[in-house]
Amino acid sequence: MNCPAPNALSLEKQFSLRDLFDLSDALVVTTDTNYRVVYVNPAFCEMSGYSASEVIHKTPRYWSSEYTSQATRQRLNVALQQNRAWAGIFVNQSKDGTLWREQRTVQPLFDRERRVTGYLSVGFPVNEYERHVMRLSTLESQYTLIAAAAHELNNMLGVVTGLTEVNQLLLAESTEDSALATNLQAVLRAGQQAKTLVKRLRRGGAKTQPVYRTLDLTSLLSDMRPLLNKTLPQRVDLQFQLPGQALSVTLDESYLLLALTNLLKNAGEATSEVSWPKVRVALRSSEDGKEAVLSVQDNGCGMSDEAKEHFMEPFVSTKKASGGTGLGMLQVKELLSTHGGEFDVESALGAGTTITLRLPLTTAIVGKDGSTA
Repeated sequence: MNCPAPNALSLEKQFSLRDLFDLSDALVVTTDTNYRVVYVNPAFCEMSGYSASEVIHKTPRYWSSEYTSQATRQRLNVALQQNRAWAGIFVNQSKDGTLWREQRTVQPLFDRERRVTGYLSVGFPVNEYERHVMRLSTLESQYTLIAAAAHELNNMLGVVTGLTEVNQLLLAESTEDSALATNLQAVLRAGQQAKTLVKRLRRGGAKTQPVYRTLDLTSLLSDMRPLLNKTLPQRVDLQFQLPGQALSVTLDESYLLLALTNLLKNAGEATSEVSWPKVRVALRSSEDGKEAVLSVQDNGCGMSDEAKEHFMEPFVSTKKASGGTGLGMLQVKELLSTHGGEFDVESALGAGTTITLRLPLTTAIVGKDGSTA
């Protein structure tokens, strides 16, 4: 007896499921063996803005955007050529130009003789999920910041209370004002640092509209250094390489703090099995003097080429099974998308990782010859 192959789904049987697909919230597309569209469901039409008649007989590239990487397309093509199912992230463009990201699965359809008769493609928009994912990621970052800040707040408040007691004795026993003035200045500085830290904590976990200010990024990173130090295990050697000049940027500092917190957490995890773990935060201006270039470099386990391509996606983690959720990089993505920035990643298995963020300078750096530098 000639039995059909397991899980085989014929094109004719697929069309008997049309009513089910019509009612589904998933974005369903079927194509023939030449990848020409033969069916789209109402959910797809609503998301894309295209009617069924506009896309029938077209290929899915009709609504694809340039933001889907060539490597992703190549992996899809290889899978289909080998008659295998494929799953991944696409960035598509609707009729009005709006982009949407979706998790899509594509699988061949077979007849009883195991011949491919077409392809079934099912997608789920991830834009809605990202709003919830971002909230989870923000909470995760906030807990890290609170834990790191506890020690710093205790130190600052220790300075405030300790010097207050000394000042009380000075007032009672001395008529000299110099020592009192010095101590009062230290109290004021510690109080200001504590106030700034509390403000960062209050705003750091809030998903609000950015509050932009023009700041010196060099000084800002120097001020953040004690707090960022606490986000890494004590065994990690955290180094800062800051320029001697001011780099003026317009940003919301809480976004930067959350982004750096997540980059350092990832670096700490990547170096967990390294004998002498090192992480370096470096800042410089770009060669053309128009961007601030901020990098986080570690000497950890590194990433494969495939991991590098997907590590900015939600729920994709390069850590061990118990090591992370894959949510943290959304904070970095949020910083870049709201501040007009870009990123680069250099990594190889066993050779560490360098993630570089580029943020536009408010004022370009001008060289002595009058050109930007």
